[in-house]
Amino acid sequence: AAGDGRAGAASDDGRAGRAAPTGTGEVAERLRTLVALAHVLRSTGDLEACAARLGEALALVPDDDVSTRVRLIAARAAAQHFLGRHEQANRQLDAALDALEDRTSPDALTVLFARIAGAFFSLDVDEGCALGAEALAVAERLGDPLLIGASAAALAHAQANAGDAPAATKATDLAAARLDAADDHALAAHIEALNRLAWAEHLIERDADATRHAQRGIAIARATGQDQFVPMLTGAQALSLLRQGHVASALALQVDALETAKVAANDYVTCWVLSTTAHIAIARGNGDDARRDAELAVALVDGRDGRVPAMARARLAVIRRALGERPQGVEELLDALAPSWAAPYAEAVVRAELADGRVDAAEPFVVRVEAAAAQLQLPWAAALADRARAAWRLARGDAADAVTLALSSIAGTQFSPITTARTQVLAGRALAQDGRRAEAIAILRSAERTFDAIGIPHDRDLARRALRKLHARAEPRGPSAPGETGLASLSTREREVAELVTARHTNREIAALLFLGEKTIETHLRNIFVKLGVSSRVDVARAVERGT
Repeated sequence: AAGDGRAGAASDDGRAGRAAPTGTGEVAERLRTLVALAHVLRSTGDLEACAARLGEALALVPDDDVSTRVRLIAARAAAQHFLGRHEQANRQLDAALDALEDRTSPDALTVLFARIAGAFFSLDVDEGCALGAEALAVAERLGDPLLIGASAAALAHAQANAGDAPAATKATDLAAARLDAADDHALAAHIEALNRLAWAEHLIERDADATRHAQRGIAIARATGQDQFVPMLTGAQALSLLRQGHVASALALQVDALETAKVAANDYVTCWVLSTTAHIAIARGNGDDARRDAELAVALVDGRDGRVPAMARARLAVIRRALGERPQGVEELLDALAPSWAAPYAEAVVRAELADGRVDAAEPFVVRVEAAAAQLQLPWAAALADRARAAWRLARGDAADAVTLALSSIAGTQFSPITTARTQVLAGRALAQDGRRAEAIAILRSAERTFDAIGIPHDRDLARRALRKLHARAEPRGPSAPGETGLASLSTREREVAELVTARHTNREIAALLFLGEKTIETHLRNIFVKLGVSSRVDVARAVERGT
């Protein structure tokens, strides 16, 4: 059949057009060939042909070979989801589930995992939670620790997207315990479980755990030729690192993810990677790059519905609003988001409205942040709600109340230096307006040092401007402490450059990632060579890897 998807579309259950077997050996060999070809096509991003070949393979599988049939149906559904055909994929999976004699069997679990993915893509959070709970019950009945971990990860991800943080936390604990106990060989068949776990952990603000699980998933995926999982896992790792203040590392990861996505050539995957890259760029203060990547992401899924397009459109709208534009329908776009995403996006709109002097227009978005935070009951979300309300109060002239709210916000963001420093700038402005100059200078200087250390010059300059208004000089950036040697002797910027050298980036790539000139990178590299007592990039990488 031609690779136009008609074989998959012609038969939702894989029976229509089934070829009459001409001999068991010949049929079995053709089946193996089709499945192997489908795997290769998926890895290269040709999901249209992949789904078609799986449809052809299904036509060769006898009705009584239930396990093979459900595995192929689940694999085809995965390809269809990344083509945006969520309704078709879900219909096929529901039919396969209904056809099973035993809904508590391993075969049922295979279909349930695929159907949970369908609920995710379709933005059906209630169904995702119900299916996740059913999958976990089946896995516990089967008594397989790895299946229990994979099911718990699926449930945790669904609950995190539903905004049920307490339930997601419980399921995450179970998933992490089971998956951490498994070796890499066993987990190679469950990379999706690590992906779901990492994203669930990011959504419930467990960024260190999310980073660890995403990193392990990426390593296993690359080692076993399952690179299709890498861009999604990288997104969880990059956003978790960003919230922890590791800006350069987050950017470097996204550069690699984009290269992997280009090889896969799948619009959905590339859309997600570009959207995440845009998120990091706007956090970095690079609005032009953020808008460019966000616009490209939206263009790739033009006319399609579901979670990935909804996230891309919301992100673009928020970025455009942050850049002073006034896109239409921001409220409706935020309504489609999980609370963990709605809180920071609505808070960004609050800042944009207040920057334009639109105090009344900002208030509904303040309420949105507070509603999301109230549902989540998580410290970072609560801190964003306090900061949004503090900024709004300050804009209305209530400096004292703004100070109280801003300082309360800072207390909940110690694991997120970017968030802390931005709130410190707000608190500094409020303190200054309240006549508390010395306190304002101290907190603004702290914010300036943080932004300088983690590499966000845009926000550092905002802190410095606030200091100049108070007739206070910004803190000078001095060298490392005297007497330090090895990696400890490197400045923050030099350490960033050294880490990117270790990740095999060229000077030009490092300059682009850090928004610096190539000559500046060359100067940093010369200083690194001297401080480490080395003469090559390879030696720098070895020193970083040794940690000395």
